Order: sequence, then C-alpha cells, then structure tokens
Amino acid sequence: MYPKQKKPPTENEEPSIQKEGSQPVPDDAIRTMITTYFEALNQQDADTLMSLTHPSYTTDIPSLLKYIRDNSVSFEILSISLLMDQKEFREAMERSYKEDVMEPKFSRGLSYDTELMFTKAGKSYHMIAFYVDVAETKKGWKILDPLVLQTMAEIELEVIEKSQKG
Repeated sequence: MYPKQKKPPTENEEPSIQKEGSQPVPDDAIRTMITTYFEALNQQDADTLMSLTHPSYTTDIPSLLKYIRDNSVSFEILSISLLMDQKEFREAMERSYKEDVMEPKFSRGLSYDTELMFTKAGKSYHMIAFYVDVAETKKGWKILDPLVLQTMAEIELEVIEKSQKG
C-alpha cells in the first residue's frame, strides 16, 4: 500500500508551513497580521496593536508608540518571508529564555523575516531587515516582543543621524 499523499491547497485554503499538531499554520493569515501590525503602528492605533500582541508583551506597547510618535518614525513593509519554522523557533526560544526571567506562554511559534523601508519625518531611508516572532496562544497567533522593534528603530535612527553629521 502506498502512503497517502497530501493534496495541494485549493484556492480558498491557506497553505501550511509545517504541521506540528492538529492544525496547519495559517501562513497567509500570519503575514496579514504582521502587515496589519505595522499599519497600526504607523497609525498609532494602540487598540489594534494590543489585540495583535502576545499578552506577555502588551505593557510594552505604550513605550513603543511614544517612541514612534516622538521620533516621527514609520515603516513600509517591502516583503515578508518565513525565517524559522516551528522546530527552529522552539530551539531558538529555549536558548534565549534560559537566562531570561519571563518566558511567554504559547503552543507554537515561528519567525518571519520582514524587509522594511524606514521613514523618519517623511524622509525614507535604506531598507532594513527585521525579524518578527509570532506565537500561537489560546486566542490565536500573536506578535512577540515589540521592544525589539523599538530597539531596532533606535539603532537605525542613530545610524541615520550619524550619517547626516558625517
């Protein structure tokens, strides 16, 4: 007897990245969530950001929004691609949380490479690569650690300011 082959997704189905457990990963929905997250960030929409952020990190949203507002920073997504599958993500999280006090609770996670155009005060600068970690919770897929985005924005802003002086 031959093993059953999985049929390709139809037009209305979302493709599965990797099946680990009972449900496939909704790749298209996660990419849409990441896009919505950056749109909400640019619009300084705290409610949407809170709803898309993992509960362990929602207290970081006001700080991120203040930084974005105070520095007139925005982002345009150029592309989103899978960076780490579930197994790689789990291994990376296990390593990074060995020394960390708080470990967010989730059942599955992935990391996406997101290419962004960085804009400050209406002037676009070079493209930057940024990874977005997402995790599945009881309430769906959520974005992890928004302060990583703030740190990245701070570094980019510093590079821009130094290049303008030099």
